[in-house]
Amino acid sequence: MYWIPLILVALSAAGIALGAGHVREHKGPLSVVRLMESGRVRLRLMLSRIEREPAPDQIMGAMCYEPAALPNRADYVCPVCGGRTLYGYPEGYFVLESIPPMRRVVEEIDGNGFFSATLEETYCSICHPGDRERVVTLVIAYPDGDTVRTAATLHDLRILQGFISGELSYTDSFDALLPLRGNTDRLRTLLGIE
Repeated sequence: MYWIPLILVALSAAGIALGAGHVREHKGPLSVVRLMESGRVRLRLMLSRIEREPAPDQIMGAMCYEPAALPNRADYVCPVCGGRTLYGYPEGYFVLESIPPMRRVVEEIDGNGFFSATLEETYCSICHPGDRERVVTLVIAYPDGDTVRTAATLHDLRILQGFISGELSYTDSFDALLPLRGNTDRLRTLLGIE
């Protein structure tokens, strides 16, 4: 007679433990949002979360680097045609210090379930011989066929990377953890969301 309540308690505890383990697998705002809607609706919900929730504390990154000598020149290798273009300062500095990490960040955020992302670079003298302005453009293509093109910086891509990961903060180039709040207008521009 005493064993019936013990069995019921054991089954209840097992059910609660199984349910708690299942909830931990799907924890996080991004998982819940992905179940609700698709595309820009989900991105709007994520933006409203950043604006609504308190901003996390800022954690400073490395600040004690020794200054590096600025390059006199740099070779830009075009990812489209493979051609080389030689740049002096300041374009050469941008070619060496910003374009490679920008490419890496875009590779990481591409295929995120919301959109595909690529970069268009106008630094190649073969592909863009008449262009006077050299710029890197972020191209976001949504599954419905809509495409958004925006001139972007490495900072823009880092805030987008933090946003897409479902966090309330992002990591900058010096490994500082900074809140996304205050960057929502720029995120709306990059994502093509009003």
